[in-house]
Amino acid sequence: MYSLPFTLRSYAEVDYVRGKMDAAMLEGLKKNGFVSFGLTDNGFAYLMSNHPVARPEDLKGQQGLVAEATRSARRRSPRSVSRRSRCG
Repeated sequence: MYSLPFTLRSYAEVDYVRGKMDAAMLEGLKKNGFVSFGLTDNGFAYLMSNHPVARPEDLKGQQGLVAEATRSARRRSPRSVSRRSRCG
């Protein structure tokens, strides 16, 4: 849940959600035989584009890159994108 991009909009929301969910997540891990050393965050995902993006429809037809963990969580296949198409 914490790794889904664009779910939480500020660190205040992160603090609120984590205050409500961390204990339950850690208990769920423990109940299933896992030992956790704690939960951390990786910061926010930022959308970068050469074109203005104001709403989801503006992304139609655009390519996007997401972290491997996010692809796995959403059961998406990794998509190879050449460095040239990303950087120039």
